[in-house]
Amino acid sequence: MIISSHEHAKQRIASNGHVFKEQKIAFYNDEKADVPCLEITNDKDEFFLTTGYYVGVDWIDEQHAVVVAPKINEDAAHTDYVKILTSCMHVFSNEIKHTDLFEIKFDRPYVEIKKHQDLLSPLLIAYFLQLVKAIVKKGIKKSYYKVENNLRSRIKGKILIPKTLKKNIFKGEALKNYCAYDEFGPNNIENKILKKTLVFIRRYVSGLPLFNQQLGASLNLCLSAFEQVDDDVAVKGITSFKHNPLFKGYGQAIELSKLILSRFGYNEAIVTATKTDAVLIPPYWINMPMLFELYILAKLKQQYGNAVNFQAEGSFGWRPDFLLTTEQQKIIIDAKYKPRYQTDSKGSADDIRQISGYARDSKILMQLELNEEQQQDKPVDCLIIYVDQAASEELPDDLLQTKVNGMVNFYKLPIRLPIID
Repeated sequence: MIISSHEHAKQRIASNGHVFKEQKIAFYNDEKADVPCLEITNDKDEFFLTTGYYVGVDWIDEQHAVVVAPKINEDAAHTDYVKILTSCMHVFSNEIKHTDLFEIKFDRPYVEIKKHQDLLSPLLIAYFLQLVKAIVKKGIKKSYYKVENNLRSRIKGKILIPKTLKKNIFKGEALKNYCAYDEFGPNNIENKILKKTLVFIRRYVSGLPLFNQQLGASLNLCLSAFEQVDDDVAVKGITSFKHNPLFKGYGQAIELSKLILSRFGYNEAIVTATKTDAVLIPPYWINMPMLFELYILAKLKQQYGNAVNFQAEGSFGWRPDFLLTTEQQKIIIDAKYKPRYQTDSKGSADDIRQISGYARDSKILMQLELNEEQQQDKPVDCLIIYVDQAASEELPDDLLQTKVNGMVNFYKLPIRLPIID
């Protein structure tokens, strides 16, 4: 049975006599998580489901699975997560891994859901294509790799005696030799894994016109770059493969390949089956605050370039989301994926205390290029950027337009996430 919910919500579960276990499910089982993905509680024999700022699918017992959808989605306007991801992929650094953004539980039974509820597959594919696109721009790697061929009237490398006997001598082909030798080119195991994944993706998106419209060009670009690469790599070769660190840039792409192929069970029949309305999906969670944070980073970078410092290190392990340092402005900026800022003029007191702490941290203020005299002069400007689907999709020229009531030099700014028309 599927229980439907939205992120950051609390609802009563119709138990129909079923006894649910009180539990918390946290992102990567983080026991210290302030906000878990979901929580099941019991109050006077009534069961309640409370969700955090994560979307996804998971089992709460052997009979019941929960599907948590984005809260900001409306019937007439669904958030375009493929566009969000593709717009911010270029700001990913080596410090940001896919494990910061999503968790997939391949060790749990798959859940059957409606295709429109599947946010995992588009996210994996969009993420993967951006990584491969970066590899293609640098040029796919060439290396030496083992080749086995049945050669006529010549010998190259090492003769494989058993195969030569079986395939040639016993069949009367005395002039042929089955040989193993090294060749230099793009047809190495790393490129084969990426090519196989690209072929899987092409089959999957063939029935998704919207996806083709947004990422079709990237997919075609990647496939053309791997035209001379085979995709004849066995499942065992993929699962047991360990990435060669000499191939810089390939690490995350290979890991994403494994995730995508695992998601489809390495089975092309499952890819074809996704053309029906129902899909089988492994339990997963997507970290929406992190996705929103990366989206805002991309917007700030587009407008201010290198004047934006992402997650600068302060005292006590503090890391504000962004520091904006220009000749005209010194701003501490935090991205908050909290719709409450739409209606609450003050917002969250905890958020304000958190960011105010950043504004008193001398280590952070020094990274804003403020000397000791300037640090004592006046409170530094602080800004909270929050999601509001009634706002503009672009940042204004002046970020400090709306003050937070009762606070000095404290501002808030709404931004809309892209939607599917």
